[in-house]
Amino acid sequence: MAPIYAGSKYDAENMTDESMTEQYATGSEPQMDDKHRIGEVMNASTSEFTAQCYRLYDAPEIGNLVICGQDAPMYGIVYEATTQSIDPGRAAIPRGMHADSEADVLHDNPQIERLLCTKFSALVVGYRDGDAIRRYPPLIAPRIFSFVRECYDDELAEFSSSHEFLNLLLTAPISTQD
Repeated sequence: MAPIYAGSKYDAENMTDESMTEQYATGSEPQMDDKHRIGEVMNASTSEFTAQCYRLYDAPEIGNLVICGQDAPMYGIVYEATTQSIDPGRAAIPRGMHADSEADVLHDNPQIERLLCTKFSALVVGYRDGDAIRRYPPLIAPRIFSFVRECYDDELAEFSSSHEFLNLLLTAPISTQD
């Protein structure tokens, strides 16, 4: 995969005076690759977060390691994914009685993309503290609207080089909608 900054607004070749000023004035290190974002945090605590995907049905697989946040990146393991109506008072209704395929249902009803949303929940299993990874809950929750993406292979290898986070998984009081 491409390096984290490649093609993003923090890429040295694409860096503008405004983005340099923003980056260095805040003292923040850019950590999120714009091209690989899958959603944003909508609900958060120090133990878990829920993100809404930008695209319908685009949630990461259960068990995948994701990362959220730019200033203080946090790691989470996906434990649930849902697709539901954006409006909790309006349930989805069948639309494919006469359709030949599920793809036809979406094609014949383009509004579905605006009426439904896909979300996923992740258990927070650590965070980045400078160059070090801490494999225990952070002192603060991820920020609402933090960008979320799946971890790259090298990040997954680095995070899983220690099994300190396994206790969090084994003792997590996870309740799902099922």
